[in-house]
Amino acid sequence: MTGAYRQRITKMGNFLIEGPSSIIHKTSGDWLKKDFQLILHQPKYGLLKSYSIWSDDTWNKEADFLPPMIRTVVWDRQKDMEHLRKSEDLNFPSIDVALGAIKSEKFNELNKKLVQHQNAIVDNHGYQPFKIATAREAAIIDVDFDKEFLDYNLYLNNGNQTFELKSSGNLDQPLVVDLMDIATQLSESMQLIDPSPWKERYTGITKASLDDDGLDWDYEHQF
Repeated sequence: MTGAYRQRITKMGNFLIEGPSSIIHKTSGDWLKKDFQLILHQPKYGLLKSYSIWSDDTWNKEADFLPPMIRTVVWDRQKDMEHLRKSEDLNFPSIDVALGAIKSEKFNELNKKLVQHQNAIVDNHGYQPFKIATAREAAIIDVDFDKEFLDYNLYLNNGNQTFELKSSGNLDQPLVVDLMDIATQLSESMQLIDPSPWKERYTGITKASLDDDGLDWDYEHQF
């Protein structure tokens, strides 16, 4: 496996895990923006999972809003890397991207839980203030890396404010328990839909250009 080939598969997988700038309805042109995202990575297993919530952000619109959607992604990156050590015939990551509506009977419960979890995250995020680094120093965080742990990326947006956090935690830590509970809640609240009427727009994936409109992906074909 050449370094360039591995880099290509890794880059495509990371783009899909991190998600698009918007999700667009092909017929109407209306689009969804990301309000919440949780990315979980357990280094022990090489498995990455992404859970996100999307809502209507179409301009000049006062009615007929698109319903909120849930997007999930599962990528067995370790499996892909092992495959590429033996062969170069992998042209696209072994990744599962799904789009779904929120089940009506789960909506109120999910809404309540999500607000509760956001309050817990903002109050107990565990970020450690640190000085200006002069010799590659880093803050010490409360993680026992000899025990099983996961890396997580959080993105929250309420329409006027954005909160982002990348960190690590042991599986028995309260914040990590909350994050895994959010993932479970989202999975259980998701009603899968046919994604063919939709497309995802990615920016920064083509050659750098000030007028680059990005690349659209239709859940079916490769980049």
